[in-house]
Amino acid sequence: MFLACIVIMNDVVKADSRDGIFPTKKMVMIGNALGGNVQLKAHCKSRDDDLGVRVLGPGQEFHFKFWTSMLFTTVFYCSFEWLGSGGLHWYDVYDDNRDF
Repeated sequence: MFLACIVIMNDVVKADSRDGIFPTKKMVMIGNALGGNVQLKAHCKSRDDDLGVRVLGPGQEFHFKFWTSMLFTTVFYCSFEWLGSGGLHWYDVYDDNRDF
C-alpha cells in the first residue's frame, strides 16, 4: 500500500547557469493515490524546516520547493500515515547524497 503514495522530485532552477553545479532549486510533489476513500496524512521536514502536517484526500497533492545545500547535506523526510488504517512510515523524499 505504501507504493500508492506518489513522490516526485525534480530540478526547478539552476542558481547559476554558468557553473551548473550547486545550488539548485528542487521541487517535491506528494500525492495520495491510495484509492478508495483513504486519506493520507503527511508531515514533511528537514533539519532546518518543518513544513507541517497535511491531510490529503484521494487524488489530492501538495508540493514544496527548496534550495539544495552547497555542502551536499540537504535531506527532506516525511512521515506517511493512512488514516483509519494505522501504521506510520518515514521516507527520505530528498537526500543530496542519493538524489544528486
